[in-house]
Formats: sequence, structure tokens, C-alpha cells
Amino acid sequence: MSVDLKSCIEFFDVSKSIQSGDQTQWILKNVNGTLHPGQIILLVGPSGCGKTTLLSILSGILSPTTGTVKVFGQDLGKLSEQQKTVFRRHHMGFIFQNYNLVPSLNVEQNVSIPLLAQGMRSELIALRVKKILSLLEMESFMQYYPEQLSGGQQQRIAIGRALIHEPRFILCDEPTAALDEASGKNVMMLLKNLASSSQRIILVVTHDNRIYSYGNCILEMKNGCIDSCVFSTKN
Repeated sequence: MSVDLKSCIEFFDVSKSIQSGDQTQWILKNVNGTLHPGQIILLVGPSGCGKTTLLSILSGILSPTTGTVKVFGQDLGKLSEQQKTVFRRHHMGFIFQNYNLVPSLNVEQNVSIPLLAQGMRSELIALRVKKILSLLEMESFMQYYPEQLSGGQQQRIAIGRALIHEPRFILCDEPTAALDEASGKNVMMLLKNLASSSQRIILVVTHDNRIYSYGNCILEMKNGCIDSCVFSTKN
């Protein structure tokens, strides 16, 4: 079956090193892979194995020391930093462990941030916000502030902010680590439904083995390399 590589994320021989005095430390070593749309990919492994570094390189926040990253056919290495910022603004959404909501802004304002950055008209922003909060079952919380929400509710708002500009690539760094088991499962079920229904690629860096069953595949990293790739038989 043919694969449209412009709908995929590809990385070839990606390595990343840092200098510590006269010593070179390799965080990633010749990592290769292809991420396909409509899937949740879990990136797992012990602390310090390179998971977050790889996520940062795939988003263009970090540049690899060597190797190539293509996101939907675009070689990130050929873009300037400003061009990468614009590319992320249109094609990527980010979800973090600590939500990163702005405490002085209410739910509606927090979710609106990516569209404000794009310069969208206020009436269109209002329609988008209402639609995404309805999907997340958070429409009645529009005027609430982050401190008035539970951890699971805050994470739903963070997901709304990540999705509001309709990106095709969602990057999650420990999105369930600060949640109880029930809230974590609710968040992962929401992400799973979004991936399968919208043909998005969702990459989740996690230590939380409670959510492994939600992944279409699990990439296990060890010592800066992808050590194994396990495809789920349940998805």
C-alpha cells in the first residue's frame, strides 16, 4: 500500500550531541522512523534516554547535530528559525504535563492564544473557541480561570489550545503525569478519538504505563536510540 509522505513525519539518522568541556556527549544516536497519520505514538523509556530531545527536534525547537527531519514533506533543516516558528504556528500543537495555562486569563482567552498569534478576526476566534470547548465538554467553563478548574479540566483546556488552530501534528510531553488515573484515561481517550477521526499524528512522551493501551505503537528508547517498536493489536 502506497503512503503519502506529505501526510507523514520522517526522520533519518538523527543524532544530537552536547559538549561538556573536552567531552562530547551523544544524546541521540542515528535515530530513524516514520510517524503516520491517524495514530497515537507513545515514546517511552528511562529518564535521560533522549525522549524529550527527540520530541524537540521533531518540532524544530532543537536542531539535530546530524540527520534530517521532514514534517509533512517539509525539511525542517532548510527553514530559518523564523520560518520554523511560522511552520509550528500553523501545523503543530503542544500539550505539556503542567498545562502551561496563563493564570490571569480565563478559559476562553487561554484557548484563543494560537489564533490571536495568527491574527485571526475576533468573530472567527469566538466561533472556533465555542466549537472546540463544546467538543471537550467544557463550554460552560468559558469564563472560569485555571485555578477554578481541576487538573483534568485544565488539561482539557490545554488540549483545546493545542487543537484550536487545527494542527496536523500534536506533541505531548507527559500529558497525564499530573493526573489521577480516571482523568488520565479520559484525556487519552479524547486524544485517541481525535487522532483516528481527524488523521492527526499525536506523539506522546510518557513514563505513565497506565496509558500504554491507548497507543497505536510504542517506540521504546534506550541510550539515545529507538530500541524497539511495538504495534498494538487492540487499535
